[in-house]
Amino acid sequence: MFERKKVDTEFKTENIRWMLTVPAIYEEPAKQFMRLAAREAGIEGDNLLLALEPEAASIYVKEMNVEVHTDMNQSRLSDFSPKTKYMIAARGTVDVTVREVLPDRSLKEITKASGGAWGGLHVNQRFYQFIEDMVGNKLMEKFRDQHPAAQLDLERKLEQKKRNLSGDKHNRILINLPDELIEFF
Repeated sequence: MFERKKVDTEFKTENIRWMLTVPAIYEEPAKQFMRLAAREAGIEGDNLLLALEPEAASIYVKEMNVEVHTDMNQSRLSDFSPKTKYMIAARGTVDVTVREVLPDRSLKEITKASGGAWGGLHVNQRFYQFIEDMVGNKLMEKFRDQHPAAQLDLERKLEQKKRNLSGDKHNRILINLPDELIEFF
């Protein structure tokens, strides 16, 4: 049996090192905003570290013994021999990094973490901008304000279409706009 022991140390937030991940495409003003937001939340600068999302994901994959599937086989990252190279690609903003496993199991950066406006979030923004260009800014704002459930339904439909990009017999991908938006228009 295990013996219970009382820990005599007091929990202090200043003893915590906080790690906040940010997209690789964030420039310094956006990172500074995140630092200020953390300070507003009570996290002091000395206890805060910012990490680029693909770098954090790379370390997570290495440390969590994640299964890796390829066309030919299945293995675990911990089984990867030294000199194994792998790429992490995050989806929201398409952040990418490539790492190599070294003999001591540490990681070598092959490509600097980078990203761009190619991910799913940017596809959504472009889609909504397309609709707004058709119906006008004021009407779109009115729709969002007065029909949040219909707005959410539109977002869900867009996500479903992005996951299944097969079109109809004419290779068109159709997204029905909410009745509420059509009535406003």
